[in-house]
Amino acid sequence: MTNLLQQAMAEAAKLSDDAQDELARWILATLESDQQWDQAFEHSQDLLEQLASEALAEFHTPLSLGAWLEEARGAQLPAAIPHTPSLVDLLNEAQA
Repeated sequence: MTNLLQQAMAEAAKLSDDAQDELARWILATLESDQQWDQAFEHSQDLLEQLASEALAEFHTPLSLGAWLEEARGAQLPAAIPHTPSLVDLLNEAQA
């Protein structure tokens, strides 16, 4: 563990139990969200390359609006990643 993280944990230890639990939940949710983003980017590389190739091809061969909409309807985008609440939101909920 780095010195800075040790310092942060020492400060967190001074918080109430409820605030510590909220902080822990926020840290875990943030780490999970980061992992989900990493996985989404890892699995989306092929799709991004395909979309880039299509965009370049369309740049050189313009499509009508109808053709573009038809192609867009068939595209499969990565699943959305859930929103992670901010630490301030979680601490406010703990105090409420």
